[in-house]
Amino acid sequence: MKRSTFIIIGFIIIILLLAFWLYSLFYGTPQKVGEIFTNFGFWGNSSVVEVVPVATTTVPEAPIVDVVTVKLRQLTTRPVIGFREFQATTTEPKFITYAEAGTGHIYTINLTSGEEIRVSNVTIPTAETAVFSASGRFVAVRSGFTNKNEVLLVDLNDLSSVKSEVLPYNIDNFTFSVTDELLFTEITTTGARGRALNPSTKAVREIFTVPFQAITMVWSQDGVTPHYVYPKASSRLLGFLYAVSGGSIIRMPISGSGLTAKASADYIGFSKLVNLNQQSFFYNTKTGMVSSAPIMLTPEKCVFTHRNNATLYCGYEITDYPYTFPDDWYKGTKIFSDRIWSINFNTQSATQIISPPVSVGRELDITDMSIGLDDKMLYFTNKNDRTLWLYEI
Repeated sequence: MKRSTFIIIGFIIIILLLAFWLYSLFYGTPQKVGEIFTNFGFWGNSSVVEVVPVATTTVPEAPIVDVVTVKLRQLTTRPVIGFREFQATTTEPKFITYAEAGTGHIYTINLTSGEEIRVSNVTIPTAETAVFSASGRFVAVRSGFTNKNEVLLVDLNDLSSVKSEVLPYNIDNFTFSVTDELLFTEITTTGARGRALNPSTKAVREIFTVPFQAITMVWSQDGVTPHYVYPKASSRLLGFLYAVSGGSIIRMPISGSGLTAKASADYIGFSKLVNLNQQSFFYNTKTGMVSSAPIMLTPEKCVFTHRNNATLYCGYEITDYPYTFPDDWYKGTKIFSDRIWSINFNTQSATQIISPPVSVGRELDITDMSIGLDDKMLYFTNKNDRTLWLYEI
């Protein structure tokens, strides 16, 4: 074949390829999946199935806090430094108000809907302790920002303009009375004194004085039980329990090394060192009788019910409590895996009502035990991470 023939054939092929490219550019855009991917006729004709998007429905968000599933449940992931249950009226839902560690921000959780709301964004540097008044209007928060350990009084009367002020007292221990007075102790050069502050008028009255400085208070929570005071607990120091009555200090027949105590109007539960082991007892204030308690009673782990002065609930682990207790627990070198128990001093019996490791798969070192207004809810914090928990009795 002549060379000119090859040139003509190659020129024609180039013209055809160019024409095909121009056609594809302007008219060859695929409109369906089958126009992009083909079976090239190897398996015969097959119809292309178009993909239809599945309609989605919007699922309502779950409540921020799970408040209805099981009896024992975690209420917060934030670390908590103080809390209290409230209810505006008997027909309205209960809610728990708490203060966050480190910031002092105050939140409420609706115990029916689970809705959580921040009601105060007043920041209190390194907030470490908070107590709420019975009415819910006032909150006293200790800040560890300076060596003074200042206590701030927060007024929640107007949530649109929350007010706070630093109290001008060297406050050691503090709580609120049933009448919204701020009860606190102050260290003096000769010992310590207890005082009461009206948060509205700022008027202060003196309650008692004691000739020692390192004290622990058992504040009256019902207005009927006396206030009690004893030296800060240590297994190496002998402690004595005193009742505050009419401004006077009365020595109670309760003493011992490592002494700790919890009181109601009719009973005082206490623990002390006996033969190098901690043991618990209860004292009947009416008869003066002392009896052995069925389990170890640690004040921070126990709470009396409102309706029965002989009944209390406690966190307790069945284990040894050697002579180093309660020092090692207060220092944080000893951790417990508590169960919740119901104790009756009249029958001298104790009943385990729930085991957190079994029910929720968590080990809880219970502290700051509190009970709801109608004795139906137990509240406490887990000492390991300071989260707030609830147990529905």
